[in-house]
Amino acid sequence: MKKQFVLNMVLLFVINLLVKPFYVFSVETDVQNLLGTQTFGMYFYHLNFVFLFQFIGDFGLQTWNHQFISKNREKINFILPNVMATKTLLSLMWLTCVLAFSWFISDLASDMLFLITLNVILSTLFILIRSFISGLGYYTTDSLLSALDKLLMIVVLSYLMYFGVTEEPFTLNDFIYGQMFSLILANGVALVILLQHLPSWGISGIIKYFQWHSLWDTLQKCAPYALILFLMMSYNKLDGFLLGFLQEDNGKQAGIYAASYRIYDAANMFLYMVPALVLPMFSNMYSLGNEVKSLVDMVVRWLMVITGPVLILSVFYAEEIIQLLYIEHVDEKVISFQFLMFSFLLVSFGYIFGALALAGDKVNKLVPVFFTGLLVNFLLNVFLIPKYGAKGAAISTTITQFWVLVGQVFIIRKYLFIAINRVDLGKGIVFMTLIFVFARIITWIWPESTFITFVSSAIFSVPLAFLLKLADLNDVRMVFNKKNNNNQIE
Repeated sequence: MKKQFVLNMVLLFVINLLVKPFYVFSVETDVQNLLGTQTFGMYFYHLNFVFLFQFIGDFGLQTWNHQFISKNREKINFILPNVMATKTLLSLMWLTCVLAFSWFISDLASDMLFLITLNVILSTLFILIRSFISGLGYYTTDSLLSALDKLLMIVVLSYLMYFGVTEEPFTLNDFIYGQMFSLILANGVALVILLQHLPSWGISGIIKYFQWHSLWDTLQKCAPYALILFLMMSYNKLDGFLLGFLQEDNGKQAGIYAASYRIYDAANMFLYMVPALVLPMFSNMYSLGNEVKSLVDMVVRWLMVITGPVLILSVFYAEEIIQLLYIEHVDEKVISFQFLMFSFLLVSFGYIFGALALAGDKVNKLVPVFFTGLLVNFLLNVFLIPKYGAKGAAISTTITQFWVLVGQVFIIRKYLFIAINRVDLGKGIVFMTLIFVFARIITWIWPESTFITFVSSAIFSVPLAFLLKLADLNDVRMVFNKKNNNNQIE
């Protein structure tokens, strides 16, 4: 299993490093600059309102399905049609609830909400289809699919922005419809690949395995995961909604926050591939009675290697990054960005410990942690946003993520008897400190070249990681060792 993690981790890193940063720092940044801070801020406001109801549309289905299929691969014929039918029903309920509750908030546009909700439904469907693929053990296939939606968006949105089908300026509707077309294509590709690994059912096969009562059974099984999803989405998306609701500035503060949040969110999407990869691995190992501590330690070490340079360089060179990407309100965006990148480090480890708790069937233990996280986030946002705007929302996010991470560490230590390796933690701190010192030295030698600092620091971090044994040559050798048979499909 370690071999599968290392191989697919490298594959995920390479694929997503090539695609997602280009989408965020080139395509979506151009979208924000073309539309303007306030227009994109209103889009961000509506998007976060939709996310507040995502627990209805997903209802924990993707998370439950991920770990269930990993433990019960032989039941795929029965599970697939019933899960997809459940997803369809939940999506209709999600869309209905979003439009119904929007009537109570006068500055929400129902037509924009309708289109954005459809896009988020398509995005969650793409993740659900991929959960079947990785749950069946096709980890490499899932890794290859992980950036497909963003790759398609790069092509489609770039065409609409730079070539266009009309002579009219690029609009918010162009952005939304471009995303929709890309997501439809991505879902089609993922579904075709999934069906290749399944029996040829036809209509009769689907009718044979589909049972109406199974919808209720599936919803009951997913209920704890739905509660977790509701709490997580609430404290992660509440800030963007409250910025638009509490600040009467036509979306200005929401737009300022959105600029930094999109970079933070993109980094999180990149690292979300890691728990999506290890959750089925953890679940499968628990079902077989295998010990998971060594895999957990490896995952944590590799996360330090990835997140350490990103955090240090992002925080201390935030102004240069924001100036490179955006035109308006640069100083305000820098402060929000710095706080959010601290949150990025906290969230990355929270993903792993959360996945471990789910695989160990401790989902009920996570509920109080996430509930208190939501409470802390709401109170902080209500207090800080009216006074500090986007900066207040970023501070609230950082404190909330720290609170949740501490709770997750407590759970895996108390109930799964897995403690964080203190030696590795110490190495991680030394690793980040040395990268910072190295970056400062390079800046002192070449004060006018941030690019040289970034590239040289990134290169320096690689041998440093091996020197401190955060990255181990044995892990790399294991990938190429054909005798290392872990009994996985891929």
